This record gives sequence, C-alpha cells and structure tokens, in this order.
Amino acid sequence: MPKLKCGFAQREITPARPGSVFLDGYGFRLTPAEGVRDPLYVKACALECGGDRFVIFSFDLCGMSPAVYDYVAGHIEEMTGMRRERFALACTHTHAGPACGVLDGLPINWDWLASVASAAADAAEEAFSTAAAGRFKTAVCGEFTLSHNRRGREPIDRRIRAAVFVAEDGTVRGIIANLACHPVTNKSMNISADYPSVLTEQAKIRFPGVPAIFLCGRGADINPSPSAGQSFEEQLLALGGELSGSVLSYAGTVQGWEGKASDTRLLSSYKLARVPMKPFNEPEYYIEKIKSLTYTYRTEKDPVMKHYHLRELDWHRAMLKKRLAGSPPEMVVPLQLLLIENISAFAMLPFEVLTLTGNKVEAMMLRLGFSPEAIFVSGCANSTNGYLAPVEELPFGGYEVSGAAHWYGMPECGKESEPAVLECLVSMAAELSLRSL
Repeated sequence: MPKLKCGFAQREITPARPGSVFLDGYGFRLTPAEGVRDPLYVKACALECGGDRFVIFSFDLCGMSPAVYDYVAGHIEEMTGMRRERFALACTHTHAGPACGVLDGLPINWDWLASVASAAADAAEEAFSTAAAGRFKTAVCGEFTLSHNRRGREPIDRRIRAAVFVAEDGTVRGIIANLACHPVTNKSMNISADYPSVLTEQAKIRFPGVPAIFLCGRGADINPSPSAGQSFEEQLLALGGELSGSVLSYAGTVQGWEGKASDTRLLSSYKLARVPMKPFNEPEYYIEKIKSLTYTYRTEKDPVMKHYHLRELDWHRAMLKKRLAGSPPEMVVPLQLLLIENISAFAMLPFEVLTLTGNKVEAMMLRLGFSPEAIFVSGCANSTNGYLAPVEELPFGGYEVSGAAHWYGMPECGKESEPAVLECLVSMAAELSLRSL
C-alpha cells in the first residue's frame, strides 16, 4: 500500500480594515466591526497517498452560506486545479468572524472573500510542497468541563479529540483538534477567532511553525459554562486554555516518536443530498403573519428589536414566495466523507450539528471499524444551512429546532430532514467500504 504524506500551512485572513466587514453570529450587531481582538487564519492540512490528494481547510469564520461556499470553493478550484470534491471547507464557527451569509441579510464583503480564497490556495500549495511521510496519532486527550447543553437536557460530548501528524523523524508537523462547543464567548464588536484563538497562539509557542487546526464538532446545542463574575476575556482564556492544554500536552507526548510512515489509502466521497424540510403552511397563514409583522416592524422604535422583527418578516415573505411558486420544501446540500483507511474518519456536515446527530454519525463510523478517538465529526463544513434538528428534538421545539432557520433564511427542519442526511451518509460510507475491498 502507498505511504501517507501530510503537510500543514496557514495564512492570516484578518480584514485589513475592520470597518469593511460586519460580524456574523448575533442578531444584535447592527454596525460594522470596530477593531481586532486576535487575528483570523485559514489553515490547511494537505494529505497525499499514492497519487490521491485531499485538503482539509479550517477557516476562522462562523460559517458560509451556500452562495459564499460556492464562491470561495470556485476560486480555490481555479487557483489550485483541485475539484471541490477533493477538499473540505470547514469553519470554526466563531461568532466574531466577518459576515459570510450565516445571518441572512448582513452585508458581505466579496472582495475580502476573494482574498480569503487566495490565502487558502496559497496555504494548500505550501502544505503540499512541504508534505512529509509520517503517521497520525489520535486520542481523546481531555475533557471539556466548561460546557453545558443549552437545551437543558443531556446528552453532551465533552471529549477533546486530537490528531497529531508525526513525520518519520519524530517531529510534529501538524495538529487537528475537534470539540463540541460553540465559540460564543466574544460578544464585543471586535473581530476574533474566540476561544480557539488560544489554541493557535499556544501552538506558536509550544510548537513553532506547526499549525493547529480546530474543527467545530457536534456543538450546536452546547455552550460554554463560564465561572460567575468572569469577564468575557477571562472566560475566553479559560475555555481556550482547557482546549489547548489538552491538545498540546498530547502533542508533546508523541513528539519524538520515530517510525515508518503509515501504509494506507485516502477514500473520499462528496454527494449532493436532497433533504426534505417541514412542509410549507397554506398561503393564508403567511399572509396573516406578514400583515401582523409588518405592523410590528413599522411601530417598533428600538433598533435591535426592529432588526429582529425584520428577520421574521423577511423569512415569512420568503416562505410565502416559495409556497406560491410551488417550490418543494427541501434543500440540496453537499455531504462529504474522508476516510484515511484504518486510521481516521472525517465527516463534513453542512449544518450546525447537535449532539444527538453527531453521536449517530459516530456510531456509523464505529461500524466501519474506526475507534472513537479517530472519528472527527465537523459541522459548518462546505456551507452552513442552519441547524439540523434531530428527530428526537422536534417535539420540544425551540431555537435549534425552528427559530434559527428564520435567521438563516432557511425552511424549518421536519421529521424527514435528519434521517435523509443520515441515510445519504450511510450510502456514502457503504460505497467507500466496497471501494476499500
């Protein structure tokens, strides 16, 4: 079997002028960014094995709308010559990154996005040019204690996962971390990668020149649990310290482990899945809601509340338009699986993924023979199409089930939504399993 080679690289993507971008993540921000707390990066993990190539990109962004994903991926395709089926665009889901269409209606700086795509292409080219033969060491390296399920129920996945690539000479070349929790600490008007920024900065100190990639896991229902009385800066450092301490300590334990590169293969699948959503209401329902919301919007004096009402008004207008046009209540989204055969599995989902759904995807990968510490479920990857609500959560309603869809400008999830995504992933996994025979 061919030998595994891997390279890592990163480029800064912080906007030169903070005031040229709005910030994704919170509905109360009505003006452009005012400053920069910490720099943003795009990081690349370039994998090569027997002529097959794949790149995992991680952007310090909240997510990408389908239009933004298509724009950035298209530029990367043209600049690198790689098809988007051979790379993944994952976002760390920081709620202090420039607007990329996650919150419907915010202005998008397309010129800046083109520079982000160019930086990603440069990072990929450097990563491939510096790729070395070696192997991944994976582990559940710690527990994220400072988090809770904000829906008031279990489950919660506190495991901090790490995949550390070690070259044959024993040097650590790159780090991938995966965690289920929302980066929602920085609520200021300053650009920030939120608590994953601590992992970036600490990696520079402990492993100079070694990028540390963060993949946002099954954390759509998981929020940080700060200590009472802490400032947001103290919270950010505490959360980032717990993450980086576990990941970088593990990287330190495998530093110096010399050995031959892994014999393996890269198996990947990329499919556009049709996802049925909740059926539309009758036109009369939307007409009445629009009438009521129009009055509420026009009479509201508080600018933040006016903005909230506008989002509801625009969502109902959009759903009425779809209903009258006869559009089916569905979405078409890209799903992606990457298997480093006998080593690790990566599932890239274009949603904010809740714990229950992530657990189901992990169970799927366990059936393929991968160990729990080697399974990386990444949400907000290859576009972010709102929350994917687990079937079990539908009766409880709430923001993650229905409310968030209105901010994304998406139809609400229904009883067939999550099963359709999981069924497509099962078929993709089965195809890859056959290919590995």
